[in-house]
Order: sequence, then C-alpha cells, then structure tokens
Amino acid sequence: MDSQTQTSEPMLKDKTVENARTGYNTAINLWIYEGTLIWNKFTAMVYANTILLITIGVIITGNRWRELCLILFVLCFLGIILCICWYIMNKRSFKFYKYWIMSARELEEQYLEPIKIISRGGDYADNKEVKISLDTGDMHLIIKGMAKRKVENVVNVIICIFIFVYIVIMFHYLIFLK
Repeated sequence: MDSQTQTSEPMLKDKTVENARTGYNTAINLWIYEGTLIWNKFTAMVYANTILLITIGVIITGNRWRELCLILFVLCFLGIILCICWYIMNKRSFKFYKYWIMSARELEEQYLEPIKIISRGGDYADNKEVKISLDTGDMHLIIKGMAKRKVENVVNVIICIFIFVYIVIMFHYLIFLK
C-alpha cells in the first residue's frame, strides 16, 4: 500500500463522519420541525372544530333551529369531513416524524459511536428501561402508566370525540324532527 492510499483513508473516514454529523443534525432539525407542524395542525384543527361547534350551538339554541336544520346537518357533515382530513394529515405527519427520528438514529448508530441519544430514546419510547450514567451514579428510567400512550393515538381519540359529537348532534336532531 502506498503512502497516498494510507493518508487518504483517514481523510475519507473523517469526511464520512463529518457528512454523518451534518446529516444527523439535519435529521434532528427536520424531526423538530415536523413535531412543530404536528402541533400547529392540531391547534388549527381544534380551533376549526370549535368554531363549527359554536356555530352549531348558536343554531341549536336559537328560536329558528327548525328552519335552520339543513344548515345544522351540513355543518355537522363538514365537521366530520374536517375530522377525516385531520386524521389523514395526522397519520402522514407522524409517519414523517418517525422517518426523521429513524434517519437520525441510523446515522447515530452507524457513524457516531458512542452517542446513543436517539437509540436509547427509542428504547425509552418503547417502554423499555434505559440506564443513564451520570457522575452522581446511574439512573434507570422507564415510562409507566398513562404516559405509555403514544401521542398519535391520543390525538386520534380526540378526533374520534369530535366525530362522535357531530354524529350525536345529527341523530339527535334527526329524531327530534320526526
């Protein structure tokens, strides 16, 4: 092996590690960005559904609700459609969220030894005990109880609650009109 090859191998390895660090940083930034988008969408959809339900409430409590019953049904139907769109956006957003986490984790595991922030976080999120070694001693952490629930599933429950409210209102006034 000539001296040119010997000196280029460490340079190539350094360049690979530098590229991995850049990719790792990018994946983490996109992970944070996607998380922010998820909560911005959540907030917007809660507001939109709240506005629809307030409008429905104004119609229901008004003296002319029988005359406006068609509008009531249309608003409930729009609310259900809005919730279905919210569910689809939520599903897609969490898939990208997981993609960025897994991309960062892949780079961490392959190129950034001994860093294990994302890898250990994955175990922690999967309800496995993780050990963190500090100067003051080891800490053993595990998620217990209601905290085990995945945020995506909790958001889906909230979406289902909105859908349920719209359906109850529709059927209540459908029966009431008979």
